[in-house]
Amino acid sequence: MRNRTEYNHLHYLNNKKYYKEKHHQWYLNNKEKKLKQNKEWKEKNKEKWEKYNINWKKHNPEKISKQNKRYSLKYPEKIKQNLEQWIKNNPEKYMLIQIKHNNKRKRELGFNLLYENIIKEKFDYHHINNIDVIALPRDIHRLYHGNNLLEHKFMCNEIIKQIYRRN
Repeated sequence: MRNRTEYNHLHYLNNKKYYKEKHHQWYLNNKEKKLKQNKEWKEKNKEKWEKYNINWKKHNPEKISKQNKRYSLKYPEKIKQNLEQWIKNNPEKYMLIQIKHNNKRKRELGFNLLYENIIKEKFDYHHINNIDVIALPRDIHRLYHGNNLLEHKFMCNEIIKQIYRRN
């Protein structure tokens, strides 16, 4: 052996199970004290802790995925309630997500919103081309639905010009 440090390290490696159990027992005996220390350290070193978390999340996506999967299997009702609550609180965002999802599946259309929605009533997003969309009142948008896609686009685009020129 060269020195004491090397000896200690080898001893630890040869007796890992013993030290792990010993540490675990110490933690159980001093759990409250340790949790309090950890909390204090996190409060004092908030920036360090946040950077560490960000870095850890970046380098451990598979662990996060497993954690999320376990959580979703353990608490499916809670997840469902949270989702329903979010949908109630954010109906416009939810509708936008659903529209994007449906359009992506149907016709491989893009979803680049050209203007913020100024329509106060129920509305649909109308594709003025394969990428760009704009809000249009639902009843007007559906008035020109039919088999002729070119006529639908032309009529809706004319109405859009009238609506958005005023505003």
